[in-house]
Amino acid sequence: MHSTIERRLANCQINVPADYTQIFSSARISPTPYRVNYLDHTFFKDYSRLSYYLSIRPGCAAGDPAVTDIVALCYMSNATIMCKLSFDEEWTSLSLRQSRRRKHTNHALEAEGLLPLYLSNRPIITIFMTIFLILVLL
Repeated sequence: MHSTIERRLANCQINVPADYTQIFSSARISPTPYRVNYLDHTFFKDYSRLSYYLSIRPGCAAGDPAVTDIVALCYMSNATIMCKLSFDEEWTSLSLRQSRRRKHTNHALEAEGLLPLYLSNRPIITIFMTIFLILVLL
């Protein structure tokens, strides 16, 4: 896939980022053209309020299992991570350690309930605007 797209890009002129969608989809003709999904600002969600794993280390104290002792990880649909330290044992849940500085809720990851990261299209800052900002800051 990447090589066919690169060959198609060698002979094309790109004026705006949206030109890539047409080039990518036309890079392959047979058996079917590549399917390209154009992403806009509504695709991106704000994940900053969700809980997250600070570490996947199964133990906390010295002598407890380390990350290198994990032989298998399994991500469950309720946003928990299970691990195995040997292939013969049962799955055990990793503890969700929270940062002392940040207070996160311990909710499951639900993409439908997330707020959008951007409310409108992001503006493109041109090179002239960047140069102007640099000159003003000097």
